[in-house]
Amino acid sequence: MRAMLIYLIFCCFKAFAVGQLSGLTGSVTTVNTLYTSAREESLRSDLFGSYQKNSRPAPISDIRCNIKLLSIKDLNIREQTMSSVAYFTFIWNDTRLNWSSSASYSDIEAIYSTESVLFIPPIVVENSVSNLGLISDKTLPIKIAQNGEITWSPGNIYDTSCDIDATFYPFDVQTCSIILPTRGYTSNQLSLSLNDVPIILTSYQENGEWSYIRSNASTSIVLHGSEVYSRVDFSFTFERRTPFHLLSTILPLFFLVSMTCFVFKIPVDAGEKLGYCLTVLLAFAVYLTLVSDNIPTTSTSTSYLCTYLTFMHGSKIIF
Repeated sequence: MRAMLIYLIFCCFKAFAVGQLSGLTGSVTTVNTLYTSAREESLRSDLFGSYQKNSRPAPISDIRCNIKLLSIKDLNIREQTMSSVAYFTFIWNDTRLNWSSSASYSDIEAIYSTESVLFIPPIVVENSVSNLGLISDKTLPIKIAQNGEITWSPGNIYDTSCDIDATFYPFDVQTCSIILPTRGYTSNQLSLSLNDVPIILTSYQENGEWSYIRSNASTSIVLHGSEVYSRVDFSFTFERRTPFHLLSTILPLFFLVSMTCFVFKIPVDAGEKLGYCLTVLLAFAVYLTLVSDNIPTTSTSTSYLCTYLTFMHGSKIIF
């Protein structure tokens, strides 16, 4: 009798559990509609049916941006240029592409499109030395989130001008900037601001000649004629790695300067004295040429090393 009672209780519990599981499964199936390409195509038709890419999303569109620096390809102090491998990320909201309130597409979290159909903020690299056109990548997928947030991340190799200070060459520290202003739209129509993390260095690869020190990002406005435009500046500070220059320039120069002292050991009437002095003089001239070939031909800053070599070269001629 007791076994029969236990068996009946077990059967009732099992039936109850199966019924609950079936109800839960049915509710999940009802709420979560599976994604299909046809539903995304329908969503695109609804979003872009009357969309105009030449119209900005809002009266004042705020563009949040940052830069992800991957590497420094070259920092040429003679040409006064910096070549960097990086990509920018621009984020803004376009309420025309918001479908979060539509229950029919609630399971589609994001779609992707290209510049050909979307409004893209006209931004240039102002201090570029190779391309003054708008930042653009026609094949790059652009993410459109459910709430209308658009994320655009174009990347390239950017060659920019850099104000070089060669005073302490080869123990110099250089600061170079990448300047991004808007074009066409004024600051009252299109505003650039910084993202929470304006400069990302998680994937940065160290350069063999230059060591990264610090970076900074700032926003400002710039006046072009009578119009005011928004601008973002990303600045990077690098310090030259000195071991190569110590071995190839500084130490040989130290030994060369030390050799000038031995001229007093040679007798005055010895013929080798004049030949020795001429050899040291020509060696200083060669080093002066090597240093001059590596520093910019500018008068805003003069290298102490170049000044010292010129002084030593002149003293050899005089004395």
